[in-house]
Amino acid sequence: MPLVIGVFVVALLGVAFGFAVFHSQMAATQYKLETVERELRLETERLADLQIQVQEYNSPAVIERLARGVIGLVDPATPIDLVVPDEALAAVARTVGETDEATRLAIPQLAVAGGL
Repeated sequence: MPLVIGVFVVALLGVAFGFAVFHSQMAATQYKLETVERELRLETERLADLQIQVQEYNSPAVIERLARGVIGLVDPATPIDLVVPDEALAAVARTVGETDEATRLAIPQLAVAGGL
């Protein structure tokens, strides 16, 4: 009889130890799950913010503002006069022998416009 009680106590302690280990593993897994859920929530909020930014950058007003301010583009409907320095015209004129027919035909027009 004492042997049966001893085996029962050892078995009971083993089961209790097993439950303790199981509970510890569940607590660790729960903590990891909460951490991942928190990260997911933060990244979801970040994604929403980025989607709003994409929508803002795709608006015609923002595209035009960036094109004019950052890149320096102008409205195609607005004529603009370009002043070509004489040095640039002279450099183009020196390369006439090395250029194609279309460039050779354009050189006299450039020379007249720039005063070559």
